[in-house]
Amino acid sequence: MPSLRLLYSNAADRATTLTASTEAGTLVVENLLTDIKAEKWRATTTSATLTLEWTTAEIIGVVALPFCNLSTFATIRVRGYTNTADVVAAVDTGTVYACPNTVFDTMEWGMQPLGEAAGTYSEVTYANVWVQPTNCKKIVIDIVDTDNEDLYIEASKLVLGTYWEPVLQVLCKCKQLKRV
Repeated sequence: MPSLRLLYSNAADRATTLTASTEAGTLVVENLLTDIKAEKWRATTTSATLTLEWTTAEIIGVVALPFCNLSTFATIRVRGYTNTADVVAAVDTGTVYACPNTVFDTMEWGMQPLGEAAGTYSEVTYANVWVQPTNCKKIVIDIVDTDNEDLYIEASKLVLGTYWEPVLQVLCKCKQLKRV
């Protein structure tokens, strides 16, 4: 994976609808669209589904929940659909770790850098999943965190969309050898 990817436009902000399978009181799913860290969405259980829909297709290459309370072994599954009525996903990550840089047992120590998701800044966790960029009108995000000591899932932002990454080009100047 490249060492730098930039999401330059948050498609979640353009969603026609954003729903959650569960919400706790005033900690509603719409709070995921604000830029205020203290405004959070909270599920009432340790599993939840977020669904976003658009009238015009968006290219989705990453889904992230920065500033969430997910535990080390929380999982996420992202499915993207070409049309809102489709039943077969155009892209499906399968169930993967939501915070891959916090799963210490899966790291190749000495070979893999420790990421921000490891809690560099206090106890903050960053969940993310990368997918092959795909045009989608609907995204379904399943989150399961049965090891969560809080007994609920909480996040303060949902970020998704396409990304830009630099392309490494190796240039070679070769000299023509002349035969004498």
